Amino acid sequence: FPWAMLLVTAVLGLMPASTSAAPQRPRILGVAQASFYVTDLAKAQAFYTDFLGFASPFSLAQPGTSDKSVVIKLNDRQSVELRPGSTVSPQTDRLHHVALEVENAEAMRIYLQSQGVAVPATTETNAAGNREFSVRDPNGHRLHFVEYAPDGLTRRDAGQHLPSTRIAPRMSHAGLLVGQLAASLRFYGEVLGCVETWRGGAGPLLSWVNLRVPDGQDYLEFMLYDKPPTRESLLGK
Repeated sequence: FPWAMLLVTAVLGLMPASTSAAPQRPRILGVAQASFYVTDLAKAQAFYTDFLGFASPFSLAQPGTSDKSVVIKLNDRQSVELRPGSTVSPQTDRLHHVALEVENAEAMRIYLQSQGVAVPATTETNAAGNREFSVRDPNGHRLHFVEYAPDGLTRRDAGQHLPSTRIAPRMSHAGLLVGQLAASLRFYGEVLGCVETWRGGAGPLLSWVNLRVPDGQDYLEFMLYDKPPTRESLLGK
């Protein structure tokens, strides 16, 4: 009946348009930071500044503690963070986190959530004034996603603390111990969009896999193992 068709048309016209389009992955621009626990903060800082020639422009307060971490500036978008680790168990992984620079941290959080990755409820402002959140990768490593804010310490220090004594102008890659290769390739490759550029080993056994970030030249190196390495084995003892 004509009146019934008009009613259906009216009801459909009141229904909201579909907004179920999948979130798009924002650009991942490069490796922003590698952060390590160190047993002697002063000696570690001296190694990077006095021996390797980098500058250490600022320290950062660690939430919930009286400790401060030291930031070693490599260039305007990359750094190494040294964290006090004298009370950390000797068997603890000395790598605290690797950070990737993204163009939009909150968009990345929403995208990862849409991919089934466990993410925090919000994106926070870190101690350097940048937008950031972190997740755990398939091997349990902390992976931070950071967006440099215009008023954060990173942007405000642009062009400064770049001495000619620096041993290198950039950090080409960060290495991760990987025991779950297939899951790591799915996460870093399929979800994050990193591209495998090389794999190989010292013999017939596959030992390393390199993946370049999707929107830059930096890369992540997977250092493969079948049994979790001990601190002694990593030190060659």
